[in-house]
Amino acid sequence: MSAPVAVARFAAAASAGDAATVHALIDYPLSGAARVVRALAGVDLADRERIARSGLGELQRVSKVMALPNEVRHILEQLAGSTSLRHATDEETLEALRRVHVPASPAGLTSMTESRLELLRQDVARLTNVYVISAGEHKRLTVATSPAREQVVLIL
Repeated sequence: MSAPVAVARFAAAASAGDAATVHALIDYPLSGAARVVRALAGVDLADRERIARSGLGELQRVSKVMALPNEVRHILEQLAGSTSLRHATDEETLEALRRVHVPASPAGLTSMTESRLELLRQDVARLTNVYVISAGEHKRLTVATSPAREQVVLIL
């Protein structure tokens, strides 16, 4: 199976414990946009814009700093010595795309924030290639290729 270069590099780096490469290959905005929007439903209307901007800003910032997010530490622990990289099954692909789908935004966001989310929503909608990296029966991570970028989207 021939995986895209970014996915193969990500899997190899995770297996080797190469934190810097794993970190650099993650598309944090696409990996986290769905969680940001879903969390907004539980936020008071008056605070939604501030919280949305903060969440989106944090996704941008984390990709530019070398401080390792907890998610990357967990990936490195989980996939150390990983031995398997495969294309996801149709069922796994549908589930992964459902989990990363960026839902419609709740009320209370400015047009600028909604525009940022719409761009992320469009990029997520173009995800099609989903892969599973495994290190044993119960240690696995699902990733997708990021459109127009040489990065991977974490399906958490």
